[in-house]
Amino acid sequence: MVLRKRNGWRRMVPVGMIGWSLLVATGLCGCGEDEVPDPPVAQSALVGRLFDALKNGRLDEALSLTEKLQSLDSENLDLAELKLRIIANGYVLRCQAKLDAGDTAGALAIIREGCKLYPMHSGLRVLDEELTRLNELHEAAQSLGRAKSAAELSAVLERIAPLSAAYPEAKLLQQDIIRRRGEFRQLQNAPRGKPAAEVVGPVRP
Repeated sequence: MVLRKRNGWRRMVPVGMIGWSLLVATGLCGCGEDEVPDPPVAQSALVGRLFDALKNGRLDEALSLTEKLQSLDSENLDLAELKLRIIANGYVLRCQAKLDAGDTAGALAIIREGCKLYPMHSGLRVLDEELTRLNELHEAAQSLGRAKSAAELSAVLERIAPLSAAYPEAKLLQQDIIRRRGEFRQLQNAPRGKPAAEVVGPVRP
């Protein structure tokens, strides 16, 4: 999976063409009549339609065609892998839409749904880890405006410290939090004003 930035935050883009070399390597067009119930010509037509669907990003159609090809060759492991790639790319597209809308938590929820349904897909697990870190940064940025004490900001700094090496944004956020924490400490250490003098009424005889 590839990442690109938008407005200072990294975001995912779907992988490019899915499975071109994979389809060529499977030998889908070379299956004999003894291996599949339908004529090879029909299978070749399905492969051609699948190429076109993948090229133009029609994932639902590509998934349907892959499943039809699987019905012709149920033991083809490459088709099973391609189906998983198409499904995973669908999750990436939905996740991208959430990120474009600024909903990091929503994007993370989508990827975690995919990880739950397809726990063995390494690409989804990588995205889950990436989005978890991005969501931590997003929450840390929000806490900068909500914090009411230097102690709160110190806790935020500790949480995002491991991210500073991987994300330039994390370093900038650290600087903002440290500056804000310093302002809190200055307020806490500032000398307090003297209490107002007690008002004494007139002395009566």
